[in-house]
Amino acid sequence: MNTTSLAFLILGVGLSLCAWRFLVILRRGGTHKDKKMAFLIGSHLMGFAIQTGIVLGLGTFLFAHNTTGLFVVSLVANIALTLLAILGIYTAFYIFFPRSSLWPAVVITLLLGVVSLILLLTTHQGPILTVENSIDWNMNFPLSLITFYLLFIGIGSQFYVFTKLFLLASIKEVATLALSLALLSAGGIISSFINFIVFHNIETDIRTRTYDVMQGLLGIAFIFAVFAFSTFKTRTPIIK
Repeated sequence: MNTTSLAFLILGVGLSLCAWRFLVILRRGGTHKDKKMAFLIGSHLMGFAIQTGIVLGLGTFLFAHNTTGLFVVSLVANIALTLLAILGIYTAFYIFFPRSSLWPAVVITLLLGVVSLILLLTTHQGPILTVENSIDWNMNFPLSLITFYLLFIGIGSQFYVFTKLFLLASIKEVATLALSLALLSAGGIISSFINFIVFHNIETDIRTRTYDVMQGLLGIAFIFAVFAFSTFKTRTPIIK
């Protein structure tokens, strides 16, 4: 197994466990908004779990030596990332800005996704397995930049939601969990910025190994957060 597959599989497991745990906690709040909020946040986290664990983790494992297969993996992951970014926008607007129009943000995100898809299909640059046994996504800078923008929107919406929940939660345990997830979301943004922007032109082995290690550590941190709050129960409203 290559290091990229392992890192994304660990991250996928961490995100899926965290999605399940947060869903259970919020659904016990009892109010209609808590249940809808639980569904949206849980779906967003689970969507990222599928995108990282199944599409990227399992995909890069199965097709590590197949350039066409890796290209399809990057294509599916890109489409999924665009949809997750849009879902993240909807989640943030539904919870905190229910009377505001989300369409400008959705249209901009969709355009970014379309441009990234066009670049993927026209540049003919596909992922490759390096001699260090990791996956190099082999993106030119415009595609790398747009991919970061989509990640920033998708993960950034999580960061915003969890930060607001930390500030507004009526229960200390929920606030603490929300703060933990906000910090982990910030870690995801930072690791994406380092890989897709800062390290774009440095040696491939340093870039890929650094990104793999960061994704693996984030996955472990998500798993730890789940078990740290595994005994928490509440049946009171989540938000003040």
